[in-house]
Amino acid sequence: MCYNFLMKKIIILISFLVGLLIVVGIVKQEQMPTKPSKSLLGIGLGLSPTTLTIAHELSEVDFVDNKATGREVRENIKELESYPVKTVCVSLNLTEMREKVSVLSDENVNCDYLGFNPEQRGKIPNSELEDLVSSVKSARDIAQGYGAQLLTGPGMKFMLSNEELYSAAKYSDVWIIQSQQFQIDNKTGVKAEPEEYSAEVGRVVDMLKSSNPEIIIWVQIMIEPGERDENEFSPDEIIALARSIEKDVDAIRINTQGISDDETIKEVIRLLRTP
Repeated sequence: MCYNFLMKKIIILISFLVGLLIVVGIVKQEQMPTKPSKSLLGIGLGLSPTTLTIAHELSEVDFVDNKATGREVRENIKELESYPVKTVCVSLNLTEMREKVSVLSDENVNCDYLGFNPEQRGKIPNSELEDLVSSVKSARDIAQGYGAQLLTGPGMKFMLSNEELYSAAKYSDVWIIQSQQFQIDNKTGVKAEPEEYSAEVGRVVDMLKSSNPEIIIWVQIMIEPGERDENEFSPDEIIALARSIEKDVDAIRINTQGISDDETIKEVIRLLRTP
C-alpha cells in the first residue's frame, strides 16, 4: 500500500513538472520578439506635390528628400513635421550646402540628413567632383557642425569610371547608390533580371563596406529610367528588384520622375509593406 501511495505521489509530481515546463515554454515564446510582418527596407521619396499626398503612408524608417534652396527648404521641412518620416536636405555642391545650413540654422529648423549629391551634369565645380574624397570629408564637417548625418549620392555614370572614389564612404553616414544604370540597358531597352541587378548593386555595396563597414546604404530605383514611357517598370518589377537586394541595403528611394499619378507609387509601397 505504501508503495502504491508513493507511486501516485511520484506520478503527480512528474505531471506537475511537465505542466510547468509547458507553461514556461509558452510564456517564453510569447515574450520573444516576433519578426516584423513589414519589409525591413525603408522607403524614400523625393518631395513633390504627388509624394506629399502619400507621405502619411510612410513610417519612421522612411525618408523624404528635397533639393529646395533658400527659404523654400525651410517651408518644405516644416510641411513634413506632421509626418513620422526622416527628412533629407539635398545640395549639389558644398557652397549650396553651407547656404542651406545657414537658412535652417537661422530658422531653427531640423533636417535629419544633409545630402551631398555631386553630379557631372550638376552645379558642382570640377574640383569638388574630381577630389570627391576631400569633398565628402568637407560635407561631413558641415553636417556635423549643423547636427545632422551626411548622405552622399554621386552620379553613377561618374562612379562607374572612378570606383576608387568609393573610399569616400569612410566620411559618410549614408550612401545612396543611383542604380538606374543597372536596371536597364539604355541602348537595347532590355531590363535587367533581378539576379543581374542584385549582382551589380552587391558589387558596389562591397566596395562601400570595405571603406566603411558601418555605412547605411540606400538604393535609388527609378520607375521610369531616362523618363521614357517605354522604360517604365511595373510595381511588380520594382518589387522584384527591391527584394533581390533587401538583405544588403537599408532602404530604397523610389524615383518618381516622369510619373504624373500616385497610383504606381502607392502600389509599390503597399507591396513592400506586405509580408
